[in-house]
Amino acid sequence: MCEEYFDIYNERMEHIGTELRSVVHKKGYWHKSFQCWFVFKENNKDYILLQRRHPEKDTYPNHLDITSAGHLSAGEEVKEGIRELKEELGVHVSFENLIPLGVIKEQKSEESFIDNEFANVFLFNCNIPMESFKIQAEEVTGMFKISLKHIIELFEGSADYVRAEGYEVNDEGCKIPLSFDAAIKDFVPHDLKYYKKIFHEAREFLSKEL
Repeated sequence: MCEEYFDIYNERMEHIGTELRSVVHKKGYWHKSFQCWFVFKENNKDYILLQRRHPEKDTYPNHLDITSAGHLSAGEEVKEGIRELKEELGVHVSFENLIPLGVIKEQKSEESFIDNEFANVFLFNCNIPMESFKIQAEEVTGMFKISLKHIIELFEGSADYVRAEGYEVNDEGCKIPLSFDAAIKDFVPHDLKYYKKIFHEAREFLSKEL
């Protein structure tokens, strides 16, 4: 498989060229990503939906993460990132139905990579049962809903864990119901300010929904 190219930028988000994905993460070039968080109401309670990353992912295996996300390839516009929802979850969503939360600068540094992203972040008010998702087996191993109230308490330090409820997919593609207690260490280590912004924006949005 050919390695993809990313558009790269300086810290002011000015385009400075293109580079191979591996080089981008080795040298820490700024690049763009698409991130979409699914939120919904159920029995008058607010929830946010997270995926569990595949155990063989090269970064943060088995961690809970954004409902659906991915890098933008060279030449792609932000609206084209909607393909991630189809690829990872088998869900057809119109870009016009997403709620934009703006661009968030994200920086993560590990021993094997440096990830400097301009994250284009969106909410989606999801009325699609997560049991109907056709998830991408090589990327995602499960989907889980978490109470928005409780996840805010977790990331603000007033709770030690939250209950994640959903399913994992086995090697035969069957969805196996699963619930477990998740602590902060079980989530991809996005900046705490990032998580707090997303969760509070989601709570504000859902508070306006009937």
